[in-house]
Amino acid sequence: MGVTLLMAPSASAATQVVSDKYSGEFAFASSETRSPDGCIVSRKDLLAFDKGFGPMVGYYDFMANECTHVLLQYVEGMAPAEVFDFNRNAVHAKAAVPLTDGTTLDVDLHWNAVGAPTQQGFSVRFVEPGVYHYVSTSSGSFSEASLSGAPLFDEAHISQSKGSRLEIRH
Repeated sequence: MGVTLLMAPSASAATQVVSDKYSGEFAFASSETRSPDGCIVSRKDLLAFDKGFGPMVGYYDFMANECTHVLLQYVEGMAPAEVFDFNRNAVHAKAAVPLTDGTTLDVDLHWNAVGAPTQQGFSVRFVEPGVYHYVSTSSGSFSEASLSGAPLFDEAHISQSKGSRLEIRH
């Protein structure tokens, strides 16, 4: 499973580079929509995780025109989880996540595994040349999940995995 987004170039030097490897537990939820012409994509992702440094909840919301390679909106936020109860079959996460647009997202979600876990790999790559570069890969045990609570998303997973990420901001 993978996602790639490519944006228009902008000239500048890298100002922040983050690279790490992890082993941990997480629950993931996402929704994606496309305009009728297929150009405008809107995606929302929520990740509740504990990678050994304390449970966190992260949220990412972006909209882009893939035909013109223009980023139309990008909002993100991260906060410590007030609740993070994890097992392979069920996860509960709760947090108040401050977002970069000045609002707060109240998260209180329950993931329940649907079927047995499978071994899978996952990679995500977002590229806005000269502005932002993000690559994340992971592999491990993944289960599809049903989701209840707020906010709701179209798809959900539970995972125990290992992975890495590289993030460069210019």
